[in-house]
Amino acid sequence: QVRSGPIMLDYNLAFDVVLTSDAGIAGAVGLASRVALRVLLAFLLVLVAARCRRLQAKVIKAFSFSHPPHQLLSTFDDVDEEAFESSRPKYAHLQGCFLPPSGDLYSNSPAPFVFETPLSRGQCLFLHRPTHDVQLDRSGNYPYAHVFTGQGKQWECRIQLSFKVEPEGALMFGIELDEYVPMSRGTKYAMEAVVSALRWVVGNELYHSIGDDPSTTNGELEKPAFAMPLWAFDQIVVTPEGEAPPDLASPDLAAEGVSRARNRADFLAAVSDLKLRTGPTYTFCFWSISKFLDVVRWQINGAVPMSIGFDRFCGHPPVMASLYTVAPDTVNAHDQRHLQSRKNYYFRLAFWSSEHRPSSAKLRKLHKLVEADSSRNSGSSCDTSPMSRTRLRAGLPGGRRGLQSLQALLRGSCLEGLTGHPAVERCLGDAHRA
Repeated sequence: QVRSGPIMLDYNLAFDVVLTSDAGIAGAVGLASRVALRVLLAFLLVLVAARCRRLQAKVIKAFSFSHPPHQLLSTFDDVDEEAFESSRPKYAHLQGCFLPPSGDLYSNSPAPFVFETPLSRGQCLFLHRPTHDVQLDRSGNYPYAHVFTGQGKQWECRIQLSFKVEPEGALMFGIELDEYVPMSRGTKYAMEAVVSALRWVVGNELYHSIGDDPSTTNGELEKPAFAMPLWAFDQIVVTPEGEAPPDLASPDLAAEGVSRARNRADFLAAVSDLKLRTGPTYTFCFWSISKFLDVVRWQINGAVPMSIGFDRFCGHPPVMASLYTVAPDTVNAHDQRHLQSRKNYYFRLAFWSSEHRPSSAKLRKLHKLVEADSSRNSGSSCDTSPMSRTRLRAGLPGGRRGLQSLQALLRGSCLEGLTGHPAVERCLGDAHRA
């Protein structure tokens, strides 16, 4: 009766009833013994886990890369190629590649990565704290530790660009997926909880769509998207034409421009008066929702009581980060979807974690997407700096398949017709030797 009765039963009364018989006493002693044994086993497991963490920290410290003092670099021409290659983190980090292709990207680089689209040109720097290693995080012995020390953010994305044509429509920044991801009812509830938490941070103008189900939708399909308006950025710097923009890798960048953290009212007023046009250089920094999204560990933390893997919402990596506008004359009161045919991209990056890389099939599909984007945007130029061949190495499988993927990447892209260019020849030579 006591064991199967309601939980609200008075504890003291239940204990007295159990002790009224020898059987009750024996049962209580047996129960106490089992509880004590479980407590002991739990204590031993905690000791073992602590020992394993200390051993893991020693191994990581012994084999991880020791970063040189940070250097402020404004262009890739200032970087020694071997030093650039060796600066790639040996621990877990973010990886990605630009669309249209201008090379790959990784987090905590000593210098920003250059990108170019038919509508804009610029550079990007992605910073991420070592969330996979608590001791390394606390030590501060990693690049850009000054950005995260004493802060709740887990990463920061810095984008600096100038427009080739004046944007039409509201500029949106967010993430999107390449295809529709079927979800169970429980996963949809979890996603709604996460979106509600993010909406509380960035405001109600957040645009979210799970995308169009191809089995129930005719015509062009909307891809899953999560996008925010311009004022969702945390810091904006506008550099007049003819002046040098701030260095994205500089520790003094936080003091530039207007920042939501420094003065929210001034920030919102400046963003309301901001008119995007050709000529000036715009620097956008974003980190407000980073406390919920751990890209290196590829999971969502804090938005709901438990951690949720990205794959529950996005299927599999990669995920696309983008900066785009929707042509105003293509939407109406009955159809407000952000369709691909309605978007004008100013920045697009496919990214993933080094600990959770895309499958070979996904990479092949990404290379086809890169090739399609390059054919569609054949007027764009390509980065042929000394770093271009270094950045092209990441994200490709090894051996003959890697060479085939590289050739597919070059075919029909903005590199086509540059067969005689030294940078392309060195890139192909490296691939053949590999």
